[in-house]
Amino acid sequence: MALSSVQISNLALARIGILQGIDDLDEASDEARACSLHLDACRDDLLSAHDWPFARRTAGLGLVADDPENGWAYSYRLPSDCLVARTLGDGYAFKITSDASGGLLYANTNPATLIYTARVEDVALLPHDVAMLLASRLAMDIAPALARTDSVTDRAAQRFRTDLAAATTTRQNEPEQDAHREAEAISGRE
Repeated sequence: MALSSVQISNLALARIGILQGIDDLDEASDEARACSLHLDACRDDLLSAHDWPFARRTAGLGLVADDPENGWAYSYRLPSDCLVARTLGDGYAFKITSDASGGLLYANTNPATLIYTARVEDVALLPHDVAMLLASRLAMDIAPALARTDSVTDRAAQRFRTDLAAATTTRQNEPEQDAHREAEAISGRE
């Protein structure tokens, strides 16, 4: 069963001893405000911290300029949902930067195919164990403001570390997509 943002928030609250849940992230309560403030940042931080197979994407990058900066032959626009650039083609070196239009990747290869971790905004699309891990991560962040005791905050941090180890082990055992084959197929498109 997919978990919603409110369900993940209520799990986080319960993990720090607050059993009175929320009905909406926009309601006027300290609990809802804390969850709303931290949820998206916790989700993006969690996705960025590990190369999760479910969030891995492959994309051919759009060329922005030739000779954009000393030492780099090309610049490319990063996908708008890119949280972390993982690898470029067959392991080419690259540099991440940005301009007024968004993220840029500098490289010495053309064309360029990037494997990256994507932002998954809809938490209902997260695998169940990762949604539960997000609840633990959120609990760790909201505990100082809502629980106000070091022991609760420490327990939340320990729970997060335990859940992280379990989730990363589970996800590492998933069958790997052949990212190299996908990259070749995309770069071969005209």
